[in-house]
Amino acid sequence: MARRDITSRIKGFVQNSDADVTIAVAGTTTLAEIDTIGISKILVEVFNRTGGGALDAFTIQGQAAPDAGATLSIPRTLASIATDYTAPAATDHVKIASGDLTVLAANASGFVELECQAYNKITILASANTSESTVGWSASGG
Repeated sequence: MARRDITSRIKGFVQNSDADVTIAVAGTTTLAEIDTIGISKILVEVFNRTGGGALDAFTIQGQAAPDAGATLSIPRTLASIATDYTAPAATDHVKIASGDLTVLAANASGFVELECQAYNKITILASANTSESTVGWSASGG
């Protein structure tokens, strides 16, 4: 399914939701792109729907500058391995998570709270392990 971002923004508050996204087995699929200009923290929830496989990758990237070609426009990986979610360090952008999102089971949900004030955009990528997954998401923050 194609990604369809729905965003509302009121005075430094963002709330996003998205239609379900089909996550492929090979490579990574962009699950969400969230505009975070003027936002300091966001909470992202993901829902791995029934009927698909578990995830085998869940990566969060931040992009500091919107201009292509600028050094700061290169996405920086903020979280991508199990310990980024299960044991984040005090200096990490991940503040708390429900568990290891890199292996989110079918018919399961999870969340992650991110500090994102240094970034203009947060991108979430995922891949499925043995069969396609259908994943939904929502985010809010201020």
